[in-house]
Amino acid sequence: MNYLRIATRLIICILFFLNSLISFAKENGVLNRDEREIRMAESALFWSRVATVSDYGQRACESNQFACSDDRADLGLALIGAKKSIASIHALVSVSRFRMDGALSENYVCYILSKGRVVLSELKSMKAIDAKKECAAEFNSGVENNQHLFDGVSINQVCNSVKEISILRAELIAAIKSHQRCGDGDF
Repeated sequence: MNYLRIATRLIICILFFLNSLISFAKENGVLNRDEREIRMAESALFWSRVATVSDYGQRACESNQFACSDDRADLGLALIGAKKSIASIHALVSVSRFRMDGALSENYVCYILSKGRVVLSELKSMKAIDAKKECAAEFNSGVENNQHLFDGVSINQVCNSVKEISILRAELIAAIKSHQRCGDGDF
């Protein structure tokens, strides 16, 4: 009986220690694999958009066909869309801050719709102004650290406006509530 109490206390102490260690790691910027992959995917979406609209990206595209590929954005979105973690649901909703054209935009809608009601509360709680601020911070950081890559690029070419984010959010919520889905071959 004594051993059982000691073992129980030891397990509680270990769990408390692990919880403290996890909290410390999160507070001090230590990310788990899922969080690192999501950040990498979001970064791919951002930089792919910058490369598409920048003078530097256009010149690189003219001299090297591989520089024209939108694969980075597609793969980043696919990675976020395929995950099932809470962090990935948040990330999937929040990438609405980026301007997406054509097939990438269609794929985004399909990933959101494929999650169905799972993303509904995240969509409802998302504030368009906060999403825009997040994208603006990423844009400004990119300009500060890589000025030459941003020649000829305005923030509105990379980030959606508050109005665009709000409209997309409302359309996605309505589509989920009406049980819309994309076909298997759509994305």
